[in-house]
Amino acid sequence: MDETNQATTEAENQHDDGTQSENQGSSTDGKYESQKKRAEKAEAEAKALKAKLKEIESAVTPAPAAPAAAPQNPSALSREETILYAKGFADEEIEYAKKIASIEGVSPLAAAESDLFKTWKKIQDDRRKADDAQLGASTGSSTRKGEKSFRESMTPAEHRALYDKRMGR
Repeated sequence: MDETNQATTEAENQHDDGTQSENQGSSTDGKYESQKKRAEKAEAEAKALKAKLKEIESAVTPAPAAPAAAPQNPSALSREETILYAKGFADEEIEYAKKIASIEGVSPLAAAESDLFKTWKKIQDDRRKADDAQLGASTGSSTRKGEKSFRESMTPAEHRALYDKRMGR
């Protein structure tokens, strides 16, 4: 488009020069007419180039984006993500809501209100609560997960193996 603007500007400058020279006498009438023709030709070229540019732009239109398309800048948050963070959702929950949104063709906010998401979130919360319930009662008490303790029902070989393991042998 810079070439088109430049050609139009040159044509206008030539037209202005031609009007000044017209006032000087009839000998410059031929120059004025030729410059006027050149200006008209440049304007016609400019219009043709603009039309061609519009054709190319309309032929190369990008595919319509899905409603839950990822942002162009991956570090930037979308409006829906920001709202979900404000509601207290974790990263994992927001990602799952975005997956549901892309499958169902709705916004992440609407996906977070869907039964599928609520059920998944309830299952995740129950798992998290079960994991947290295995923690000790306070920071001072400790629980050893998956480690056997000494019992009367142990065989002598099991007792000896557990004793050696605890003693670091």
